[in-house]
Amino acid sequence: MGGTELRAEIHGPREIGVEKKLTGLDRLLALRQGLIGAGMKAEVFDNAQNAIKRLHEDQEGKNIWDRVCSEMTSVFEETLNKVASSSSQN
Repeated sequence: MGGTELRAEIHGPREIGVEKKLTGLDRLLALRQGLIGAGMKAEVFDNAQNAIKRLHEDQEGKNIWDRVCSEMTSVFEETLNKVASSSSQN
């Protein structure tokens, strides 16, 4: 069996141009992987993720990972905007 057949068997058939909708957890795992690859300690990311999760899990239920992803994205955007504005003032 060739590589193409094996990938199709593992991942199932896919329509060309149709992307799988990523869940909040999928996006968090991708963000975690990227940040760890850039040098962040996994423990730092995990601690922040878990703190946000604990804060909201009673209200969010099954949507908790979407909420955690949204909050982490907001924190990153806010921080990057602060960096950008402080460096443009220099």
